[in-house]
Amino acid sequence: MGLIGSVRLKLLGGFSASLTSGRAVELAGKKNRALLAYLALGRGKWHGREKLMALLWSDRGEAQARGSLRQALSALKQAMAEGTPGALVLEGDSVSLEHEAAATDVAELEALAGSESIGDLRQAAELYEGDLLDGLGVHDLSFEAWLAVERTRLREVTIGVLGRLTAGLAGTEAVAMAQRLVALDPLREASHRALMKAYAGAGEKTLALQHYTRCRDLLRAELGVAPARETEELRQRLLQEEGTGPSPAERVAPRAVSIAVLPFLNLSDEPEQEYFSDGLTEDIITDLSRVSALFVAARNNVFTLKGRTFEIGEAARRLNVGSILEGSVRKSGSRIRIAVQLIDAATGGHLWAERYDRDLGDVFALQDDISKNVVSALKVRLLPEEAEAITNRSTTNAQAYDCYLSGRSALLSSWGDRSVIRSVRQMFARAAAIDPGYARAYAGLADCDALLWRIGEIDVSYEDILANSSKALALTPNLAEAHVSKGIALHGAGHFEEAAATFERAADLDPGLFEAHYYYGMTCRFSGRYEKAMPLLRRAAELRDMDFMALTALADVCLKLGLRDQSVSAAKQSMTRLESALAKQPDNATLLAWGATILAVLDEFARADEWAKRAVALSPNNFGVRVLVT
Repeated sequence: MGLIGSVRLKLLGGFSASLTSGRAVELAGKKNRALLAYLALGRGKWHGREKLMALLWSDRGEAQARGSLRQALSALKQAMAEGTPGALVLEGDSVSLEHEAAATDVAELEALAGSESIGDLRQAAELYEGDLLDGLGVHDLSFEAWLAVERTRLREVTIGVLGRLTAGLAGTEAVAMAQRLVALDPLREASHRALMKAYAGAGEKTLALQHYTRCRDLLRAELGVAPARETEELRQRLLQEEGTGPSPAERVAPRAVSIAVLPFLNLSDEPEQEYFSDGLTEDIITDLSRVSALFVAARNNVFTLKGRTFEIGEAARRLNVGSILEGSVRKSGSRIRIAVQLIDAATGGHLWAERYDRDLGDVFALQDDISKNVVSALKVRLLPEEAEAITNRSTTNAQAYDCYLSGRSALLSSWGDRSVIRSVRQMFARAAAIDPGYARAYAGLADCDALLWRIGEIDVSYEDILANSSKALALTPNLAEAHVSKGIALHGAGHFEEAAATFERAADLDPGLFEAHYYYGMTCRFSGRYEKAMPLLRRAAELRDMDFMALTALADVCLKLGLRDQSVSAAKQSMTRLESALAKQPDNATLLAWGATILAVLDEFARADEWAKRAVALSPNNFGVRVLVT
């Protein structure tokens, strides 16, 4: 078919259409523009009307969707009539846009990205002005899912282009490309190394060392990890080349003194008392994390070493810290015995050690004493507001605290079992009855009610969940757990935007809180924001190394984004964790039901069917199990 002219579509960073003459093509309606972009990126491919209806009008009935598509196609024909009459081809129930009819910046970027020419790569980098169709926002889940996949793909193409330019250029031009690289993917450590090298190559070693500090702080804050060995080696080389010892950046903002609190050993006669030693460890980590001059290894990182034997030096190297706090707890009735020692990882020598033999009611004073002695031994300054934060606890009642820790530990391993959740709820209720001002107990009640509500408990309502979470927030406004509880209630009621904002607040208050990242990720998943859900669910899986639910959700999100390999990887990791839990609870119907969903992702359908049937047989009236396997 002969075409009189062509349309140029600019799709990266927004949407605009123009004729070869330069005159703009006016096209009203976001879905009309989205449809034109989709057809143009198909490069002559034929699309069934049913597919296009499902892509952009999935929320409407068939008749209404068909009418909307017909109107959109008519608008496209009219808009393109002057430049490309006949470009839009309709044959029967299929639609196509002639390949030669529309030139896109996306196609040009992809063609230039494969070149070996620096000039072509420069041109490719200039074309990427932002995400594909940035700001279009058609709010249809099917289209948004497709768009998320394409945005990720094109961002990766551009990252590759910028990486090659950074390596192939020199001076300020290399720095500019590396800065764009970091801005495009701020959590990719290799991008930060590229910028450090570009600064050094431009003769700006001081800026390179300053950027190392920014990279290190970002990785710690966002991912809870230390820079990789390659990054540290690059920093050391730069320091040696400068020949001035610590960099100017580090003289201005000295590296924080670092410590890891290893999980305290449970030496009680009853193994089930481990909830108390774990809870005590977590609270001391939280206390020390409030000290701005102290870097504290994240809870998820230190608990990966639980139950494993390491020399102090090896543990410190794994966690990238300079000192280690280790201890043991023996709890018997109303008495507790705690032994702690702070060790310098470099020398193996003791910086401080103490043994406490007290009544359970003194547990909070013990925590305060341990935290303050650690700070003193490490010779860091404790600001007045930090000292107050350490001693400001949600309860001062040891019995309520014990009930809460016991309940929280049981809830983490309940895996949605109705009877366990009910039992845990009683523990939280008892904690609240003992201390009516205990905010964390009310947050726990809200969590239990939310879980029961999700698995079909008819005696629980949205109002119940919101009431307990609101009470927790009234008692302690900055309690991250309470914000999570409120977010769960909002999520369950379908208020996804409000829930997302609440979970984001919780994550800001406590970056190491699993629930904040998990439920935030799940909210994004349910609202179709798969690209946003991915890092949240991945972070949640890192924060709790025994959890498989975040990985299962991550596998599903990756699949929806078309990332099959990543989906399979997440599903396999999830299955490994689930099988570990199932080894301890072989007749847990909920675990089997979860396993069936994971096996289905791995295409092990026969095994998935077997597990599903066994789950239903073990718990035929379990609503949660039936939801998972159907």
